[in-house]
Amino acid sequence: MTTYKIIIVGSRGAGKTLLLASMHHQLFQPGKYQIFLECDDKNTVTHSDGRQMTPRQLLVERYAKLADPSKDFEPGTVDIEEWHFRCKVQIGFKEFTACDFLYLDYAGGDINKSNNPKLTQYLDEADILLPLLNGETILSLMRGEQDGYKNLLEDLGNMLPKMRTKVNPVHFVISKWDILEGEFSLQEVKDRLLEEETFSNFVKNRLRSNSSVRLIPVSAVGMEFAELQDGKMIKIPKGRLKPYQVEMPLACVLPDRVKSELQQIIDRKKNINNKPIDTSTEVGFWNSLLETVGNATEWFRQEIVPELPPEIRGLSNDILKKCVEAAKAGAQQTREQQEARIIKQKDDMEKSLQAVKDEETALAHAIDVFLAMQTQLDRDFPASQFN
Repeated sequence: MTTYKIIIVGSRGAGKTLLLASMHHQLFQPGKYQIFLECDDKNTVTHSDGRQMTPRQLLVERYAKLADPSKDFEPGTVDIEEWHFRCKVQIGFKEFTACDFLYLDYAGGDINKSNNPKLTQYLDEADILLPLLNGETILSLMRGEQDGYKNLLEDLGNMLPKMRTKVNPVHFVISKWDILEGEFSLQEVKDRLLEEETFSNFVKNRLRSNSSVRLIPVSAVGMEFAELQDGKMIKIPKGRLKPYQVEMPLACVLPDRVKSELQQIIDRKKNINNKPIDTSTEVGFWNSLLETVGNATEWFRQEIVPELPPEIRGLSNDILKKCVEAAKAGAQQTREQQEARIIKQKDDMEKSLQAVKDEETALAHAIDVFLAMQTQLDRDFPASQFN
């Protein structure tokens, strides 16, 4: 069983712990396409008040307290926490495992420590990095306030050096999008972030090395549950708790990891099946690779697949081809083309769901679902991708 490692990094108060509790709530029960996350309850964890409970119980309690308007928002993590999730597909009363996710959360103050061997190890091993940008900081920055600018510089100064040499995809997650929605667009936020030379250089260097970079807006509470009052997030009486896009960072893990690995391998080879690679545009690059996957399967399996990391090497040609198609689509599609693609992906999900019978077909279905979610993200937030 393949385990994909995700680490979320960010300053204290950015919302890492609440994001995890909301993500678990959204995914612990099979939805329309029967995919869900099962929290590993083999071990117990110690609550801050000394109680012993399972990880699932702790996440459920955190979400319940989050939903209670009479209680303040809980403080963040006090130590590194490891959360093990099993991604499953339910067919009738049978469950089939697709893959595992190891989600690493840690105390926000740790990002400021110059020497943290455990955090460094986790960063080295992660399949994807999720630096969390505090929505309060971003809002203050966008309004031209000095505190927002100062806090952003501090966050970037602490986070970027720790990710500089990590080759796997980086998805910047903007928390508390509910307080930004309606006042600023993601494109405006992206443009402002790119005005900061340190951020801009970080993104350019990663793109130059064929490593995926994204910007994903999320809200652990949704648009009608809390508001910013005098610099503090306050729950609205009788507010409606409805987490927003908290599944998206997870959905982008596998597709973007595959995209990044294929780009790096093909770039090293300089040609595909003895044909020059069209590098004039990103679309041309993916067209070249799609032709190879479809027409030179033997070469692809012999020359490309062995260089993929173990956790991706076992994916079928069909799955790899879908990931390449998604990469091409993300590089060029109009909104109309995206809508057509969403319709096709719904059909793909229905077919792959009907075909689930073992671990391999469960993973194929899970990736179909992830790709469809990613297409919706690209449609709703075209600024999400850095190209």
